[in-house]
Amino acid sequence: MKKPLLVISVLSIMVLAAVPMRAGAQDRNEEALQSRVKLEFNDARRSLIENRCQAVKNRLNAIQNTTLSLNGRRHNLINGMLDKLNTFAERAEAAGYDTTELKSDLQELSRLAAESSTEWSAFRTGLDETLQIDCVADARAFHDALEAVKAAHDGLKSQMKTVKDFFISDIKADLADIRQQISDLNPSGEGA
Repeated sequence: MKKPLLVISVLSIMVLAAVPMRAGAQDRNEEALQSRVKLEFNDARRSLIENRCQAVKNRLNAIQNTTLSLNGRRHNLINGMLDKLNTFAERAEAAGYDTTELKSDLQELSRLAAESSTEWSAFRTGLDETLQIDCVADARAFHDALEAVKAAHDGLKSQMKTVKDFFISDIKADLADIRQQISDLNPSGEGA
């Protein structure tokens, strides 16, 4: 009788000891599964970030190319316009017309054009620096640089609008004044 009791108790102990072992093995399997899922999630997230990063960089490259040609045309347009208006002001003054207001406004327009060139340089520098940042490895720095580029772009747009508005409101009015002087002083239609 002692033997069957001993066998039953040994078997009971083995069964009870095996249950925690199975639970421990199951816990390890769950941990391994969670670890694999976490790695797969991180890989998928990294892939998503890389794709978004590449899309943003492609867009920035397109903006860079577009703004480079656009700014060149704007710069040439403004400088050409200033040259022609200065030549006109000199000819009108030589012909005896009052060009003091026009000359004063042309100096202001030159100053505004120089400020827009400064804004352009800030935008271009920020864009170049942003494109150099690895947006996957340093997402925060890339985001901050991108926000700085947006602010510089807003400043550039604002400055270009100021130049345009100044030309429309002041320079055109000065030209109309000189045109009126020409018609008042020279009713035959011959002008400067």
